[in-house]
Formats: sequence, C-alpha cells, structure tokens
Amino acid sequence: MIREDAALAAGTHGDEPDGGDEGGSARRGVRLAPLWIGLVAVVSLALGVGLTAAFTAARGGQSQAGQTSTATDLPLSEPQELPEVDGTADPGRPADTPEEAVSGFLDAEAAGEYASSYALLSATDREQYRTAAGWVAAHADVMPPVTGYDIEAPPTGDDARSTVVALVAFEASLDQVVGLVPQRARATWVAVAEDGGWVVALDQSSFEPLHPPQDEAVDAVRRWAESHRDCKPRGEHDLVLGIPNLAQRLCDEDAAVAVGEVEGFAEGFDTNTFLAAYGESVLEWGRVVAVTAPVPLRAVVAPIGPHWRVIGVLPPVSEDRRQAPSPG
Repeated sequence: MIREDAALAAGTHGDEPDGGDEGGSARRGVRLAPLWIGLVAVVSLALGVGLTAAFTAARGGQSQAGQTSTATDLPLSEPQELPEVDGTADPGRPADTPEEAVSGFLDAEAAGEYASSYALLSATDREQYRTAAGWVAAHADVMPPVTGYDIEAPPTGDDARSTVVALVAFEASLDQVVGLVPQRARATWVAVAEDGGWVVALDQSSFEPLHPPQDEAVDAVRRWAESHRDCKPRGEHDLVLGIPNLAQRLCDEDAAVAVGEVEGFAEGFDTNTFLAAYGESVLEWGRVVAVTAPVPLRAVVAPIGPHWRVIGVLPPVSEDRRQAPSPG
C-alpha cells in the first residue's frame, strides 16, 4: 500500500523553516553524492562498500564505474510528489516481473524490512552479504533510508536483463560519518532474470541525485547573513566549519546585506577542514557565496534536503588570490 507523503508533496521550493536544522542531526544512510547541484554523475554501485563508494568520490577513491560530467545547473525534476510506502508484504523470491522486483525491493526498504529486501537481491549481491543477517548488519553502509518512490516508466530490456527508472526519496542528511544523502534521486534499477523470475541487481544499478537549483544558494546565504545581522542565526547546519565567529560580527550591523555569485569549491581554496569532515565529494557539491557587506566573509553551502544551508564560514579572499572555478 502506498500513500502520498505530505512533506514531499509540498515539493522543494517552499520557504525555509524559521527554526531548527533539518539536516543537522546524524541519520542513518550513506553518501549519495557526487551528483550535486551543478554536477551530474551516474555511477554504479560498488559491491562491498555500497553507496558510500558509489555515490561519493569517497575519501581517496572513485567509484569503480563512476563517471562525472558537469552541467550548469541541476533543476529538480517532475513529478514533485513521491508516494510514501506504508507497510509491505513478504515479496517472495523471485518476482514475476522486473517492475515487481524493484517495487517489492523498495517497499521492503521503506518499511525497514531488510530481510525481505535481501530476498529480492540478485545472487551476486546476496553472495556478497552471505545471509539476510549480513545484509541487515551492513545495511546502514549500503542503502540510505528510503521514504518513498515513484516508478517513472515501464521496464525496458530483454528476457534476461531489464531496467526500471524510478524517483526515490531518502532521508536527507549531512554528517561526518556518512556524508551527504540527497532528499531525492533518479534511480535506474537493473533487474535480472533468476530462478524463473526477476530480482534486483544492486551492483549494476545507478543513481542520479537531485538537488535544489544552484541559484537558490545565493538567496539562502543572504537570508543566513540577515539572520546573523539580526542576531538570530538560522539557515545553517549544526556543524559550521572554518571560522564561524566571523559571522558573529554581523550582529547589530545597520548596513544592508550584500552577497556575490555562486562559486565552485576548489581544492586548496581553504578546503582542508571540509575535506577532513566530508571527504573529497565536498569539492563536487560544495559551493561558496561571498558576503560583501556589511562584513566581508565567504559562506560555504551544501544542498541538504530541499534547501542550501551554510556549513562553513571563511574569511574573504583578495581578487589576486581568487581562483575558484565556476560551478559549471
């Protein structure tokens, strides 16, 4: 049974919440990203390290099949609404059709019934984890929590291998253990014929994380700076790296806030602290927006859930030192 998820139905273009930090608490899941705003990467899952290696250029290594290409922006795709799963029955193994294999796997994942989702994995995937207990034990490092999905198109393929494209919703988060998990991704699931039916080949499936439009980062930083000017900070992650005390200088300033354009976050651009916290993928999804008045500084932002949030504060940089690439 599926039902509409009210939070997702609201889309990702609403006003930023007045308080709290939706992305600040550590949640289970893994880094689903070097597909960030302004970047499109479709990468295959690497068995043994799951999505952690596949979706991030994880600390010192690339996904075995990962390729990254650049794009000027990555707008959110339609539809805006994704159904949320409410319970699941034992899917059995194998499924009758490729779509039933994928939907059964996602139903079980969303319901937290990981023994059932294990039953719908291919023989190659199941061999990697040996038993359902092994899959359950490793799950937090393999799949982020699924909250909903929507099959976008009928399966395509042949009698041995078929692909099913679906929008998948996850619990969005950013932390130093699992990195960035996007709120949504477009997944190309591969189903293979086994034992007279169909199962999910997780090792062959690929994902395209979707993030808020890049131009929204400028507005997010402006609101964040204005909140500091009003001495009521909001719009930032629980962990603000760099020199967060710089933002305190905005408190009680009378002048209007002025901000610059979005810049890429290049290696060597005061990145060491961020690399230590989130790995090399921060160079893919991180962005920098300069605050030029009333107090000059640079805000580092991340696409956490439906919003860009400030995750770091850096001092201003002189023009002769400015070497950040454009995000595109």
